[in-house]
Amino acid sequence: MSEDNKAVVRRLYEAWNSGDFVTMEQLMSDDFIEHEPLPGMDGSKAAVVAFFKATSAAFGGFTIKPDMVLGDGDLVSALATATGTHHGEFMGVPATGRKITIAVADYMRVKDGKVTEHWGIMDAASLMQQLTR
Repeated sequence: MSEDNKAVVRRLYEAWNSGDFVTMEQLMSDDFIEHEPLPGMDGSKAAVVAFFKATSAAFGGFTIKPDMVLGDGDLVSALATATGTHHGEFMGVPATGRKITIAVADYMRVKDGKVTEHWGIMDAASLMQQLTR
């Protein structure tokens, strides 16, 4: 079970990296809950997909590489590194052309082959420092 759930999370990252938002939506349950929404964002599946699209649009070559993926039953945790080049407005910061690298920790519940819940931590301070230095 854990191996299958870890594979779902890896496919979610792969879909984000390739801009395949249809697959991303298919990998998320309709009643998906985001437990760490950004300011102004609700915790719905639609809001999270919109965030995925905005991030991909703001950062050229955006990739999120899972460095470690661990599974325990229906819970999957991943430590990942996100990279890209800031070429569009993001969180109120106009394009800078700067390359970014940030650490991300994701925790997801997977049931029946779909992500149903997400908790996450990204190094937002480091991101903003890289964009505004």
